[in-house]
Amino acid sequence: MRLLGPRTVLLIYWTALTFGTHNPRFGEIPQMSMFGVDKVVHFFAYAGLAFFMRCAIRPVPGRGWAVLLLCSVFGAVDELTQPLFNRTCDPFDWLANVAGVASVCVVWRVGKTVRDHRRRSAGFVPIKIDFAPPPVEKPDRLAA
Repeated sequence: MRLLGPRTVLLIYWTALTFGTHNPRFGEIPQMSMFGVDKVVHFFAYAGLAFFMRCAIRPVPGRGWAVLLLCSVFGAVDELTQPLFNRTCDPFDWLANVAGVASVCVVWRVGKTVRDHRRRSAGFVPIKIDFAPPPVEKPDRLAA
């Protein structure tokens, strides 16, 4: 029994991420240095967004680039709108966001390549089903 589909999980996660990045109370994550704990949180938060987005879309070639672009643009908009909510806009946060998204896209692609290679080497042949009706032979009227 499946309770939530991948698109529903993506929507819930994306909403929670947007709320979490714009809520002033969550701005108290310690920033020890330019690449402190805050950047690690951004990295994994956006890695999660990319993972759920990748799970929610159809496996069509080129969709990994779409995930990378969409999540990167969302991360930029997210950072640029944070000052409206008494948060700071930090370009290094955006770089951490993009790094998290890119890492998921790379790992996803490598995993798919390894899986496809194993399937081919094991003799797995995908079954293609043709739903077209078989050709109908016309009777030869001159033969009788």
